[in-house]
Formats: sequence, structure tokens, C-alpha cells
Amino acid sequence: MSPLHLTDAEHLKRLVLDPLVEVLRAEMRQAVRPLVAEVAELRHRERLRDQRIDQIEQRVSMLERFKLRIAAVCSGVAVAAGILWRMVLDWVRSHLLKGH
Repeated sequence: MSPLHLTDAEHLKRLVLDPLVEVLRAEMRQAVRPLVAEVAELRHRERLRDQRIDQIEQRVSMLERFKLRIAAVCSGVAVAAGILWRMVLDWVRSHLLKGH
């Protein structure tokens, strides 16, 4: 058997290894495609989730502002009712004392 020369090794590489490498690369690409699609889907879902969270945050802040307005109105009504009650109580006491 004659020894292999560098040109024979290169020829063997072109015949065997290069096609094998190409087949392996193609298989790897095929295997990665579903992963790439899943990553794209996850990014899309993340954007949708972020949009929903932003909407929820806006609604919560709107409800908090409404709650503050209700608290302010209730406080005003409570103060007015207290003052009115004190006036009515003073009026009743003054009229009851005059009657006796």
C-alpha cells in the first residue's frame, strides 16, 4: 500500500468530511428552527403580557384616584354632618332649657 500524500488527504477530506459536515450543519439548523420559533413566540407573549400589565396598572391608578375622591367627599360630608349635628344639638338644648 502506498503512503498517503497531502493531496490524497485533501481529496479524501473533500469526498468524505465536507459532505458530512454539511449534512451535520443542515441537521443542526433543522433542530434549531423550532427553538427559534419558540423564542419568537415567547417574546411575542412577553410583549402581550407587558401590555396587559400596563393596562392593569393604568386601571389600578385610575381606581386609586377615584378612591381618593370618594374619601375626600366622605370626609367633607362627615365634617358637615358633625357641624350640623352640633348645631341641632345646641338648638335643641337651648329650646329645651327655655321650656323648663
